[in-house]
Formats: sequence, structure tokens, C-alpha cells
Amino acid sequence: MDVVTLAEAGYTHDAEDAIWIPEVAARRWVILTKDKAIRRDSLELRAVLAAHAYYFTLGGGNYTGAEMAEIILHHGATMERLVLHRAPPIVAQLNRHELLVRTSDGSLQAAKRRRR
Repeated sequence: MDVVTLAEAGYTHDAEDAIWIPEVAARRWVILTKDKAIRRDSLELRAVLAAHAYYFTLGGGNYTGAEMAEIILHHGATMERLVLHRAPPIVAQLNRHELLVRTSDGSLQAAKRRRR
């Protein structure tokens, strides 16, 4: 995985979601965040859906950096499969044990894990 932070992409930490999400989605980049605002109907969620973005968020806000890396690596193959084989938008939540994908009705459904 090549990782680019918002700062490295030229955005400030307080950049508005309605600005950076469509621009990042247009580059076909995957958004990976620990921002939990996406869980409820929000401006951020609407921006992700309208931009047809690939959006993955870590389910718990209290993970250490090492724990976040472990979770991302654990689900890496499944994330890759989703991005390669499903049209955006994709809104998903990762936690230690599962990757949950938001369905069109707003519910979360576990994605089948792909092993490498």
C-alpha cells in the first residue's frame, strides 16, 4: 500500500470534507480514516456517496498506531478485493475481527474475508 496523508496531498488538517473528499475520490484513491462521523447520516457521508469514494474507517477511536496498522493489514486483502471488484461508493468500517460494509439501506453487512 502506498499511503498519502491529507497533508502530503496538499490539504490542511481542517480541510472541509466537501472539498477534499471529491478531489481524492476523483484520483481513485482509497480514503482510510479513524473519523467516526461517517457512521451517521452526515455531510461527510453525503460527500462520500456523491463523490463515489472508497471510504474505510476504523471502528474504534482508541486504537494505538500499532493496533491500527495490525487491523489494516489484517483486512488488506478484503479491502483490495472490494475496491477492485465493486463499484464505488463503498463505505466500510474495520475493527479487529471484521470489515463491515454499509449497504444501500444504511445497514452494515460483514464482508467475507479474503486471505492472502
